[in-house]
Amino acid sequence: MSTETNSPKPTDPTDWKAEARKWEKRSKDNRNELEAMTGKVSDLETANSELTDKVASYETPAPEPEGGDPADDADADADGDLEPAAPIIEAPPEPPSAPIIEGQGNTPGPMREDPNRLAVRQLFGGR
Repeated sequence: MSTETNSPKPTDPTDWKAEARKWEKRSKDNRNELEAMTGKVSDLETANSELTDKVASYETPAPEPEGGDPADDADADADGDLEPAAPIIEAPPEPPSAPIIEGQGNTPGPMREDPNRLAVRQLFGGR
């Protein structure tokens, strides 16, 4: 018996140092890209918080000044009674009369019933 080892022999020798340099370069590139994106994200978060505050200021109603609305006190007298700003209309004004047209009485009246016309209406179902 021979003392041969059954270990496979490498047919493609790998340059491990070259592989390590390649992966180290990729890692550094990814780190640089991550730092650039982190800067962009922080800028966007700042802009987002500014816009959120701006929207909140538009949604919040303005506080009322103390003492109420000064326009409410405009018509009040010394006793605090309010008087109407305009007179109250008690009755509606009279509607205008219809125009009078001369010769309106000379229009023809209703037509008299003709037996032939009545027969034709009944035949064709007219009015």
